[in-house]
Amino acid sequence: FSSTDDREGSENSLSGDGYRPLVNSAMWGDAKAIAEIARRAGRNGLAAEFEQKAATLERNMKEKMWNPERSFFTTIDLKGDHKSVRELFGYTPWYFGMPLKGYGQAWKFAMSTEGFFAPCGLTNPEQTAPGYVIGYDKNRSACRRDGPSWPYETALVLTALANALQSGAEIPLTSRDYD
Repeated sequence: FSSTDDREGSENSLSGDGYRPLVNSAMWGDAKAIAEIARRAGRNGLAAEFEQKAATLERNMKEKMWNPERSFFTTIDLKGDHKSVRELFGYTPWYFGMPLKGYGQAWKFAMSTEGFFAPCGLTNPEQTAPGYVIGYDKNRSACRRDGPSWPYETALVLTALANALQSGAEIPLTSRDYD
């Protein structure tokens, strides 16, 4: 699923429009939830339909949205090219509980000062990204995702990290890092 940058919760991010990790992770989670509800309601055909939708989304996210050069889930522009910037929403597949064996290296950026870790919370995007800024410019939108910490995104990442730790995922962080 593609979306306009400022229409899915990221507001004016550095990665711009395209196929974004947040909306695709959420759609995977929705498909899994609908399949489970349908299964409990005895609607096995509907459950199978939504399991298939979830499987397709999961496969596409892993095959297409995973950026092996950046070791992260990144936005893909509408031409099909990966954006190079890492943003906190790259952790949302863990938030929704997607099985991600072999993708745990993405977590090394959460506790890195060249990644997202900062004195006053996680930044979005990573601090080494071109265009990253801390500060206010009256000539730019007040809703920006080019630097400061945002509670919404931080909450998503902390929940994603809790999910990863509780599931036993192989990641380079521990519960001490979470604390």
